[in-house]
Amino acid sequence: MEDMEVIKERTHEKTHGQEDADCAEAAAVVPSETAHFKVATVFLAIVSFVLFSTAVGVGARYGAVLVELKGLWLKSTLQTDALQISTLQIDAQQIHIWNLTEERDQINSSYVSVMKELDQTKDKMASTAAVSCADGWRLFGFKCYYLSQISYTWSNARRQCYYQGADLVVIEGRDEMVRALPASSDRTSLGYTTQ
Repeated sequence: MEDMEVIKERTHEKTHGQEDADCAEAAAVVPSETAHFKVATVFLAIVSFVLFSTAVGVGARYGAVLVELKGLWLKSTLQTDALQISTLQIDAQQIHIWNLTEERDQINSSYVSVMKELDQTKDKMASTAAVSCADGWRLFGFKCYYLSQISYTWSNARRQCYYQGADLVVIEGRDEMVRALPASSDRTSLGYTTQ
């Protein structure tokens, strides 16, 4: 048993001696670990500064890009509004052109109607004038002819026709002569009017 007690003592001494050595080692290790913490702290501070600087730079760039995008958006909006206004103006001009075209077509239609009416009126006037020849005047081709029973010189016959509102004429065609001068007529002067 004595042997066991000696072993226990030695073990106790070793353990106790080891604790002292561990403490001495720990004391020596502590300053070395503090230096590592200081390096790590400086490194983290530098990384933090770099990250902060990067964040500020990115934020500033983002702000500038945002301002530029807002400007482009505003410009695009203004151009879109201007385009819409131009489109509305073009539509209004197109409607105006359609209205003018329709008005022109109505005026052309009215013109054609008026011209037809004028032609009809002229025809009526011609037929009315021909039908209503004065006494002593004869109708031939919508014209009234006057056959004088008195022989005049050319200038006197012309003057007489003028006084009656007619013109002295020369009959050139056989058809006109047959209609204007009856076969038994001895009249020599002939005048005509369109009234």
